[in-house]
Parts: sequence; C-alpha cells; structure tokens
Amino acid sequence: MAILLLQASWRTQKVRKTLHLSDFFVANDNQSEKMLGDELWRFLQAVTGQEIVRPHQDEKGMQAAWSAALRSSCMSRQVGAAIVSKQGELLSVGTNDPPSPKGGLYADGGEPDHRCFKWPSDDPHCRNDRKKKEIYQEIFEKLQSTKITPKNIDQEVEAPLLAPAASIEDLVKALKSTRIRDLIEFSRAIHAEMDALLAIAREGTAKSEGATLYCTTYPCHSCARHIVAAGINEVVYIEPYDKSLANELHSDAVRDVSVVDQPVDRKNDPRVVFRLFGGVAPRRFTALFEKRRDLKDGDGLRVDLAHRVAHTDPILKGSFLTLEDDVAASVAEALEGGSHA
Repeated sequence: MAILLLQASWRTQKVRKTLHLSDFFVANDNQSEKMLGDELWRFLQAVTGQEIVRPHQDEKGMQAAWSAALRSSCMSRQVGAAIVSKQGELLSVGTNDPPSPKGGLYADGGEPDHRCFKWPSDDPHCRNDRKKKEIYQEIFEKLQSTKITPKNIDQEVEAPLLAPAASIEDLVKALKSTRIRDLIEFSRAIHAEMDALLAIAREGTAKSEGATLYCTTYPCHSCARHIVAAGINEVVYIEPYDKSLANELHSDAVRDVSVVDQPVDRKNDPRVVFRLFGGVAPRRFTALFEKRRDLKDGDGLRVDLAHRVAHTDPILKGSFLTLEDDVAASVAEALEGGSHA
C-alpha cells in the first residue's frame, strides 16, 4: 500500500509526479511522535476494517475538491477546489475550465460549448501553449534582426546579436529552461480556486471570510492574492505547483507551514496558512470508508470487528513490496510479449 510521508524538505524529493497517487498522506510538519502514530494507526484500522473509521473534516473537504476536479476538461491538468465554513459546511466547489457567458463555466450538455478541447472545431488547442509558442517565435525574430551597435572604432560593422547559425529550435530549447515556460496568464480557464470564490459571490448566500479552501493543487500566485482578499483563513492542498510564486510575491499575507518549519501561531500571525493535506486520499474513499459488511448483529448490537478484515481492494490487500513484485512481473511479461511481436 502506498503511504506518503511528507516532511518539510519534501520539495527536494522527486515525488511531484506521483504525489496524487498515494493512498494516505501524513504531513509531518510539526507533529509529535504520538500524533504521527495516531494518524498511522487510524489508517491501518481503516485498511483492515478492525474499527469503524469515517472521514474527518479535511478528508471531507478534499473529497469535495477532488470530485469537482473530475469535471474539468482542461488539457493541461484537472484541478478542483472546495470552500468549507468554520462550522464545516460546504459553501462552494470549483474546477478549472473556460468561463461561459451569463456566469459559470462551460460544461457537458451546455450550449454553446467552447471548451478548449473542442473549440474552434477546426483547430482545438491550448491557448496558453499557443501563445508561448508565438512568444518564442517573436523573441527569435527580434534577436535575429537586432544588431550589436559598434562601441569603438575597431568595430567596423554592426554584429548580429544572435549567431547566424542559431535556429528557432535552439532558442526554444534554451527558453524552455527559463521561467518563460512557466507563464500561465494566457490560459482561458478560470482556476478552480477562483471558480469556487466566484460561486459564492454569484449566490450571495454565504461568506468566504474565515473559511478553509481545499484544493487538489497548490494555488498559483494569482489565485493566492484573491484567496487572501476573500478572507480565507487557510488553504489545504495535495499536489505542489512549481510555477506558483505565492510565497515569493505574497510572503506578507501567505504562510506555507509545509515549507517554513515553524509552529503556527494563529493569534499573533494574521497571514493565511497554506498547509499540506493529511489523511486518506480522495481516490481511496470508497475502498476505505464504504460499509462492506454488517456492523451490528440481529439484536442491533455492534459486532466485534477486531479479528475480521473487511477490505478487498487489490491495492490494499498486500504490502507495498508485494505490489512492486506484481508490477515488475507485469512489466517483464509485457516486454517479453513485445519482443515476439
């Protein structure tokens, strides 16, 4: 079974692309050994079914965000957000997709439907990627046509700023190693966090002040500033987002306790707390929380679960080493089959 233990140094580890595939998250920022032990014991109880375990508040909030993410048709990534009040009430959810006239987002079954993957119908594409490609081309042409002005009499002619042998492919390769590759403002999609905030604004029946925002992915710097302005108290996330400059640009208003290894002092620090999610992964909700057997006998008395294993999910039945062996065997079989094709 996959248990991901995240520590304050998680950014130095190459777990980014597999992070969301974990079954259980432990955000080991400021917890004591007892707290860590209690969390892991709870997970084991949920896996074995030896105790009745049901979602806590963070798990419920992240499940709502994860469910919302599945609605997204974005060709880059699916992101979901959910805003929960201080009382634990779900106020709104959001996902990342282009905005629709008269409010909300384009969605399946709606007309017109101008989501990026189908509009325009003759050339559906990601606008952000297309715009960055145009910028690469523009920079290449500008450098190609620009000359270095002679600075002394020994320099008789103007020299080209870009080497004549340089190609657009060479330049694009170089630029993709810079932050130009991280530009996100040309996307047509409303970000999930913004969609959730706008949903509250459209309805006007709830307040975001003091609420918690759950997001499947770390908010970008644009969403971060709106989250702060909306009065959100804290943000809980799963996946990192390297393009975000939230901490760099808004360190006066945002505090990521998963990066800065310091205890949270909510009374004296008014900044919005960003923290890693801890608990059962949303993708494992059914496997760990669904009632799959009787919990009471014919007289209505609770049955003894201590020596009875209930869950039969293949991923959770064996150890991680067993799962690794099974995967390795499957890969070897596939490779062997391919060599005879």
